[in-house]
Amino acid sequence: MSLPSINRDEPLSDDDGILGYYDQDDLKALESAVTELIQADCHAVTIDDEIVFSTYQELTHRERILEYVIREQLMNDTHRHLFAPLLRTDQSFTIEIYLFQNHPWKIVVSFNIHTRSFTVIKKVE
Repeated sequence: MSLPSINRDEPLSDDDGILGYYDQDDLKALESAVTELIQADCHAVTIDDEIVFSTYQELTHRERILEYVIREQLMNDTHRHLFAPLLRTDQSFTIEIYLFQNHPWKIVVSFNIHTRSFTVIKKVE
């Protein structure tokens, strides 16, 4: 099974939209929100379209355990295991957090290196 497809080129629906803009001074609050999302009903996390973990794919027992460890590390210290390594690259990046309740949706956190700020968007399929 693959990740739910959410077309980035489509306009935002009524349920979609920009949730906020954050500068690096707001990083702690943003990290707390991301931690809560991962602890909630999170099914996958990607960074720049690379899958960090995903419950949507078929895995061996070993791979499933490794994904569990990765998810636990992200929940225990989002700054150390997610944001700090990405910010050290001194490049723009996009984190996508896939969730599922009544329908698939995701939170997109984009960091712009030029403005040193984050944009957070909710996308609903």
